[in-house]
Amino acid sequence: MMKDATKAYVVAVVALALMGGTFFLYTRTARIGGSGQTAQAVEQETRRNENYVATFEYPTGNGVGAAEVASFVKNEVNAFEALADEDVPRLRSEVGFRYQYTIDVVVDIYQSATYRSYVVTTGEYTGGANANATVESFVYDAVSGERVVLADILPPGDADAFVEAVKEALRMRSDQVGVFSDAVDALTLASLTHFYVTDTGVVVLFSKYEVAPGAAGIVSVEVSV
Repeated sequence: MMKDATKAYVVAVVALALMGGTFFLYTRTARIGGSGQTAQAVEQETRRNENYVATFEYPTGNGVGAAEVASFVKNEVNAFEALADEDVPRLRSEVGFRYQYTIDVVVDIYQSATYRSYVVTTGEYTGGANANATVESFVYDAVSGERVVLADILPPGDADAFVEAVKEALRMRSDQVGVFSDAVDALTLASLTHFYVTDTGVVVLFSKYEVAPGAAGIVSVEVSV
């Protein structure tokens, strides 16, 4: 979980019966990590039936990037629920599967002097010993509202040095749970697609198993720029 974003929950709670399952809606205010420290409304929902439990949140309102991030989260959850409704009854019949699929989506928001970043962290369980964890990011120019990639943020000529700094930081983690050396060596600027921007640099993110064993979870590396 990102440590910079603090969260203050507010009082709206609704419970409804929908389509044979249960739906819960919570509204919270997300304190944005970084220089902005302004509030962004975030709604949280829980939907469940006999095949799945889906807990997720998404930004609301007209803030920069909010609509695109909300659409991404809702589409991700809808696809997961459809998969669960297809898979779980079959698995129960064929192999005696006794569980529900679960998905948990959390949105953290970071505001630097010039960029707003959303980090979407998704945990999924579809059977087996361990859940999976993935990360997606959406970074926007705070003035123009345009979504940006790393190449748009780094000073000209700094790309190679930035990638090497990321690799070196990952290699320094090898005394913890280790890293996948081949995966780290193969990193390029184009492959560093998950990140957020702070006032002091860029934090690059890697999904579970992407560059390190599962025990590492989601890996983050901060590089000053």
